[in-house]
Amino acid sequence: MNRNISLISQLMAIVALCGCVLACSAQPAAAGGPNQSTGGDGSSPPSDTAQSLGIDEQVSLAKGALAERLEVDAADVEVVTVRNVHWRSGAAGCPKPGMSYSMAIVPGILILLKSGGETYRYHAGLNREPFYCPAERAEAPVYGQGEEIM
Repeated sequence: MNRNISLISQLMAIVALCGCVLACSAQPAAAGGPNQSTGGDGSSPPSDTAQSLGIDEQVSLAKGALAERLEVDAADVEVVTVRNVHWRSGAAGCPKPGMSYSMAIVPGILILLKSGGETYRYHAGLNREPFYCPAERAEAPVYGQGEEIM
């Protein structure tokens, strides 16, 4: 009888563990971070081609997105700085309230652009195209401001 109870307890523990693993893997934010869907903040879904993009292409995408957002010519968007950074989570330095993210150091870039006297932040993480991050949601990278690359 004690052996049956022990076996049932072990089976229940395994089922509970499997349920936790499945629930965690179903979190869309853990896989895609803040770019999971398009929204009012102008972010776009992650792209399979993002991992193959170089710095110049990422900066070009960010400039184009800001020009479109502001309805100005891309020539009116100035690159302030581009830095290699490490973000503290899958949010890539721009967490959305109420969302949960993978808690791991994520390599990426921080792109600061200027237009009309205002500075705008574009963040990118591993395998992710740059996306606009409003100043009120922006987090500093884990390791200071990172190495300036442009």
